Amino acid sequence: MKILSAQQNYDVEKETLKSQNIDTLALIERAAKIFVSWFQKNFALRTQTIIVFCGLGNNGSDGLAIARLLSDLGYQVVVYIVRHSVKVSKEFQIEAAKIRNGYNIQILEITQNSLSLNISPAAIIIDAILGSGVNRPLAGLLLQIVETINQLPNYKIAIDVPSGLAIDTDQRGVALEADTTITFQQPKLSFMFSEAFQYVGNWLALDLGLDLKQLENDQAIANYLSLFEAQLIFKKRKREKFDHKGKFGHVLLIGGSKGKMGAAVLMTKAAIHSGSGKVTVHIPNSGNEILQTAIPEAMVSLDPDSTIVTEVLLQNDYRAIAIGPGLGTNIKTQQAFEKLLSQVKIPLIIDADAINILAIKPEMLKILPKNSLLTPHDKEFRKIFGEYKNGFERLKIQLNFSRENQIYILYKGAHSTLTTPDGEIFFNSTGNPGLAKGGSGDVLTGIISGLAAQGYSMQDAALLGMFLHGLSADFAEKDLTEYWMTATDIITYLSKAVKLIMEENFRS
Repeated sequence: MKILSAQQNYDVEKETLKSQNIDTLALIERAAKIFVSWFQKNFALRTQTIIVFCGLGNNGSDGLAIARLLSDLGYQVVVYIVRHSVKVSKEFQIEAAKIRNGYNIQILEITQNSLSLNISPAAIIIDAILGSGVNRPLAGLLLQIVETINQLPNYKIAIDVPSGLAIDTDQRGVALEADTTITFQQPKLSFMFSEAFQYVGNWLALDLGLDLKQLENDQAIANYLSLFEAQLIFKKRKREKFDHKGKFGHVLLIGGSKGKMGAAVLMTKAAIHSGSGKVTVHIPNSGNEILQTAIPEAMVSLDPDSTIVTEVLLQNDYRAIAIGPGLGTNIKTQQAFEKLLSQVKIPLIIDADAINILAIKPEMLKILPKNSLLTPHDKEFRKIFGEYKNGFERLKIQLNFSRENQIYILYKGAHSTLTTPDGEIFFNSTGNPGLAKGGSGDVLTGIISGLAAQGYSMQDAALLGMFLHGLSADFAEKDLTEYWMTATDIITYLSKAVKLIMEENFRS
């Protein structure tokens, strides 16, 4: 699914009007019906008052159409029109006339001289003041009314975009703080970043039936990885009678140190459960009994040192290599990692303490094999790339580094972000706060490395890996709650996630 800029959104709507031979009013009516259908299912109580705040443009027109349709269904609706400009869209005038001429809906005007609101705390507020065209901070009456609404305790729903929130730039200022945002067709770029959460709340993208054909050959500003895209990446096995383990790849995992052998265990289990034919894990020799007992399916390569990794011996048949979970940052381990980089012929998957070593010795970043994958969480990202002010700035840093150094970077968090050497951006759609547990990242590394060993490109392994990782966590959270679930549960539910990906009826 493509994430579009404000200009691309405008172009798509314009093309839709042309290709479907409809006018803007018809599209407004369609959006209103889609929203009201969702609203009915989630707010069935008709005795609650619905307060709709409308601007003077087409977002306000959406609000007026929604108010009218809700009134038809028996909801008690009050409309506040925010007179923030002398300019009023033609569509707004038509929608306002429909209400005034045939509906018993109270319409109140908000001006610079009339800012008082008399709203019951039980009323539901719908924000239709401004849309996705915002490109500067709110000021004047708009700023005052949004600040006033934010102080109210009511449940707030934003239409398309919370008023005041820019969708594709790091323009910052006051915006309406919605509990839920109902957007249309695709999510907006700003929704992907943590600083926007206080404004967007939980969001849902509803299909508006827009014509996206004109964008088929255009690069969107980013991509949102959905189930459909994950299914296109997934390689369903033919289950041939004479299949054998050698056919599905051999992965080398490097990690573990005294007190951190659990990280190596989780990584190894995940690699096995993601379908790799053979898994070898290189660990300090004191971890032999732990690994052999916990994961009898894995082969163990023992380091001469009892507590840390000091050397890695490579074989020719490894199709994927991952390093980092539980590794530690001892100077001898640093030297072993640097030697590995000078010898390895295939891209690496680099996580956890291997990333910390790169932060200690940043000159090693220059010798990473092309198409390698870094998987930092926020703290690790800042160690390597420095501080940043917001998600837009972080994404720019991440994307530039991927391009300049021809590597993949998977920034882990809500809507985990993959940037590619070709300059593409992918946000993940799966996952939940239950992943905020120790070991979750180790599992992700294992899943990606297991996929890479089976012949997936690094990009596809990273995309499918982060999707399956989050989807497994979603299944676990549903059964166990985010409080109870652990990193091990992600591995347990991985089979359920893969089964969903494999189901043919989800393909179209």
